Amino acid sequence: MYMIPKPRSVEIAENGSRVKIPATVFGGEFIQAAKTLCGLANRFCSRKLSLGEDGIRMIRDGGLAEGAYKLDIGENGVTVSASGESGAYNAVSTLLQILEPDGSVPAVKIEDSPQDSYSSVMVDLARVWHDFDMLKQYVDLCRFYKIKVLHLHFTDDQSYTLPSRLFPKLSTAGRSYSFSEIKELNEYARLRGVQIMPEIDVPGHCESFCEGYPEIFGTKNLIPINQRSMDAMKALFGELCDLFPYSKYIHIGGDEAVISKWIESEEDHGFYRSVGVDPQNDPEAASEELLAYFVNEMADAVFAKGRQPVAWEGFREEFNGRVRKDLIVISWENYYQTTPQLLKAGFRIINCSWQPLYVVAPRTFWRERDVFGWDLTLWTPVHNKSPYYGSCVRVDDCEQILGAGLCVWSDQLQKYYKDECPQGTRDEFEMAAERLPALAENSWNRKKVRNYDDYLEARIGLKSKLKKILEA
Repeated sequence: MYMIPKPRSVEIAENGSRVKIPATVFGGEFIQAAKTLCGLANRFCSRKLSLGEDGIRMIRDGGLAEGAYKLDIGENGVTVSASGESGAYNAVSTLLQILEPDGSVPAVKIEDSPQDSYSSVMVDLARVWHDFDMLKQYVDLCRFYKIKVLHLHFTDDQSYTLPSRLFPKLSTAGRSYSFSEIKELNEYARLRGVQIMPEIDVPGHCESFCEGYPEIFGTKNLIPINQRSMDAMKALFGELCDLFPYSKYIHIGGDEAVISKWIESEEDHGFYRSVGVDPQNDPEAASEELLAYFVNEMADAVFAKGRQPVAWEGFREEFNGRVRKDLIVISWENYYQTTPQLLKAGFRIINCSWQPLYVVAPRTFWRERDVFGWDLTLWTPVHNKSPYYGSCVRVDDCEQILGAGLCVWSDQLQKYYKDECPQGTRDEFEMAAERLPALAENSWNRKKVRNYDDYLEARIGLKSKLKKILEA
């Protein structure tokens, strides 16, 4: 019986008996989770499941915590208990993992709950085109391993892969998804209990903005800060929220921008003064003040839609007082500022430590064993300007660390695959699928509950079943 992440409590029947699952699933209040169980199980199981008034029972238990579930399999059948949909979906993932192709499951009692409130895999869709069906495969991969969020990096210098009614010239010809595809993706993820976190990466990484609307977004690969551009960007993030109506999290970018360009040009200095930034002060400080202003404005637009903004670590410690603290920050490199500084300032953060949580296909740097050996309190930078270069930083576990994310970047695919990037994105997916379960294990269980050999046996044991689910 293979499971990833390993549940909190597993009580196997002493006689090691197995139970033939009923052919029907009663979803009750968890009808969507029941449909997901039927749909995914039927991709590999010879005993086909359908919805019914009896069979596998999914019931509400208000005494369980958010995300927690109980699974009771024995002579009386199969019962799933959860307080809400997230717990019901987590139980579905466990059932899929222990269900054999012949339709049998072990007689077992499982009680389980996550220790993280966040886990994700990010996919870079902007640098190299990814077929739409692959996005749905990533959703199913997330569901199988109880990963909560699929973070989609839709925009970068190379392309703008989203549709837009407000600014249609932003969409890169031949390399953007349609409105109908985005709607289909939203529904596909919603029905599997997976959150989509869409990202528009600004104020840098915006060459596509400059090509489509230079009169609004300038020509310097940096979103200008003036009334017209700010109004446009806030409207664009409002549209993004509408495009993804089920998304709790909206990513607003925030890093790797050459913000000194804001001060170099004097045309917007009057606007800077109107928002409390004096461009005649120290240029570096003024640029950082403008970045804080920009991040806050984009966050405001997202909050106005009732969503939670997320940004990369990209502003410096000296200006933490200017950035609103209800923003969630991804701490990825400890380059702009360190994780202890973010925590001290009061930010809630997500661990996306470059080492070992970055996958850059086809020459990924970190092994699956490295991801398993990492934990939520550890960051290991690779940039030589990080104060922790050549070492690492470990912080105390705390509620401000929400969870972690695996980041899959596509910037090397063109170099190695040239015109065969469909093969490149498939290889990239395989690299992610090998490492994501290790992240799932270590965010669900913040302290190690198994050794690497035990984990690896489970991951390999689940591989053929996962393959059938993904290829169906």
